[in-house]
Amino acid sequence: MLNPHATTLAERNGGLNACGAESSPHLAIFRGPWEGDRVILIDEATVVVDEATLLPPVTLHVDQGTWLAVRGANGAGKSTLLALIAAVRTPTGGTITIDGRAPDARKKWFREQVSALLSPPVVAPDLTLHEHLTLIATSWRDADPRERARVELERWHIAELGQRFVHELSSGQRQLFALATAFVRPSSVLVLDEPEQRLDAARRALLVAALRERQDSGTTIVMATHADDVAGAANTVTWLDQID
Repeated sequence: MLNPHATTLAERNGGLNACGAESSPHLAIFRGPWEGDRVILIDEATVVVDEATLLPPVTLHVDQGTWLAVRGANGAGKSTLLALIAAVRTPTGGTITIDGRAPDARKKWFREQVSALLSPPVVAPDLTLHEHLTLIATSWRDADPRERARVELERWHIAELGQRFVHELSSGQRQLFALATAFVRPSSVLVLDEPEQRLDAARRALLVAALRERQDSGTTIVMATHADDVAGAANTVTWLDQID
């Protein structure tokens, strides 16, 4: 049966980055009206479907500005845990709250605060990369959505692909574009399921740099990863271990 063990590592560089750091003009940040420093509270949350345990009881508390890497074997429940935070699933036991409220994708406060990339995003076959990102930025009332889209394409080193359709991309390029869709909109919590998929070492370094920038601006990051180099950049690691 699954048995999660939460292990907190020493904080990177002696401590968390200050949540009050000045944000880059190229970042889309939403600062939530937090009641305190603790943003995500998970207490004995579990998911059981048709008598199959997808996530055994987990207790996890995540403070604002933390970059948390969730690790563990396949089947340990990493994706299910992230799905609870992203309001894709609801726990069948225990509780989960974000700033004291249960995650609910139909609530405006939740959509404003949480940006999640758990699977490839839904795309329109007749929109270019730049048009997709412009549409997202426009829906979040960015002052200059076309410029915001351009900056995001540059962040992921795919600016030269901005006029291509998604189906014209390689698998690695598609993953970079998927990350751009999560970063182009404002959020105070980022939830990412194996964001390093299909990325080589150089592009994983791009990912780490982008995540560090968001954390430095006060964003709370929760990601599942199998990559040592990506997990090593996080300041906190939680292991979900599968025990027979």
